[in-house]
Amino acid sequence: MCVPHTSATEQHGPMYRSFSGTDAAPLHPGEILRVDMLPYLSMTPGELAAHLGLPRAVLDRLLAERIAITPDIAQRLGRALGQGAHYWLALQMQYDLWQVTQTELEDVRPISWERRPRNRARPNATSVSY
Repeated sequence: MCVPHTSATEQHGPMYRSFSGTDAAPLHPGEILRVDMLPYLSMTPGELAAHLGLPRAVLDRLLAERIAITPDIAQRLGRALGQGAHYWLALQMQYDLWQVTQTELEDVRPISWERRPRNRARPNATSVSY
């Protein structure tokens, strides 16, 4: 829950660390737009959606953190707000990656990078002599 007159960045501290020093979730780009950008720009969600050429419902779902930034939305935001599309896609990627790393993959084991003997007898392999 956001405290009035406190930006998302101020409330949560640095993007990757909580105040206790433990790993904290990166902010969803929709939260950054909703809490920091829109109030600073004195724009309503409807005004921003119209400016970006997006349906209001799409922007509302983004602000509610129900959808992710797509390359198209990133390009529109980057152009309108001046940070470029890479900025918005990087925020989304950081958020998504943190979310997925919160669950352990039980069915995937690391592959050993030690050199293995090569199996020379490959079926259906043609032999090339040098």
